[in-house]
Amino acid sequence: YFEGDDSHTETHSNIYTWEDWEGTIWTVVDKDEGGVWSSTATGSNGDTRITSNSWNDSTQTNTYTEVFVSASTGVNSTVVEATSPSSVTKTYTGASVSLGPNPLHELYTNLNVVETLDQYWNTTNIAGTGDNSDGVTVTFSYANYELLVDGEPVKADFGFDDMFSEDQGGSESEWTDE
Repeated sequence: YFEGDDSHTETHSNIYTWEDWEGTIWTVVDKDEGGVWSSTATGSNGDTRITSNSWNDSTQTNTYTEVFVSASTGVNSTVVEATSPSSVTKTYTGASVSLGPNPLHELYTNLNVVETLDQYWNTTNIAGTGDNSDGVTVTFSYANYELLVDGEPVKADFGFDDMFSEDQGGSESEWTDE
């Protein structure tokens, strides 16, 4: 009925709730409004995640945007991902404890970082700045397949002791069969 009528926008929506592994109840509103898909998830813990996705047929570019606000950690970040047939660009802004899958191990604010990936989703460059937890502006870069902060690799701390390191001390035990 409304085909060809530009004064009408077709809208589809879905509302549901789910509980995550930490017991947070999420209320999610998914919408497709005029070809732009969006999802707003609001947690019982006060966190909010808003995502949207749109396609530009003339440039063959998909644009995905994610905004995440944590009520407890200070994270308030936006990621805009533009995907074309030959490359991907991700722009990180706001305050975050990670850049994509890369943990930063502290909250960085005033982020303005661009990650460039090739058509196979391999990172080719990261460039930008942000303020660390001491309020010092640092530079983010990329070399030798590593995210660097002021030229130093981000350390991966998995939160467990290295039982094989020399400074762990030793223990002995003896087994006897009876």
